[in-house]
Amino acid sequence: MTAGDWKTFNYADYESGLFWLLVESQEVDVDTGDDGRTVGRYTGEVTRAAVLAMVEEGDEGMPYFDPVDRENAQRIDQDCTVTHFAKVVAPALPASEPKKSKLVITPCRNCRQKPEIARSGDEEYPFVLRHKSENVCYHTYKLETYQRTEAECAKQWNEFNKG
Repeated sequence: MTAGDWKTFNYADYESGLFWLLVESQEVDVDTGDDGRTVGRYTGEVTRAAVLAMVEEGDEGMPYFDPVDRENAQRIDQDCTVTHFAKVVAPALPASEPKKSKLVITPCRNCRQKPEIARSGDEEYPFVLRHKSENVCYHTYKLETYQRTEAECAKQWNEFNKG
């Protein structure tokens, strides 16, 4: 958020919702008087704080401020003045890394060879996984995250040899 995001708060014409509020209040020096009572005197200094709060319509159309920011909740009281507000905007999402297709290949249980990747020219199955010796365990997969287990390889090998 930048300084340009703040707008002057208008007590007569305001929006309800969640906002950052710039709250100003007079500094008060509190002492005990000679008679034992507390006495407060304005110091002339102004304290400013940004407070996250819900702005709602209160009594007689005046705004009611309900702080969400508990750390600064005491900053909003009857003696404070809200001078500016800023809309709460969700931050931009972090850039995500492009998902990469990853093919995890395990060695064949029957021949213990790890298949090689070769282009097939087929749109549906663009890559072929095959053993270096063509006569053993021919495999075809779509390129995607996949791990071929030894049991799957053995099952395919048995089905291949039946036919």
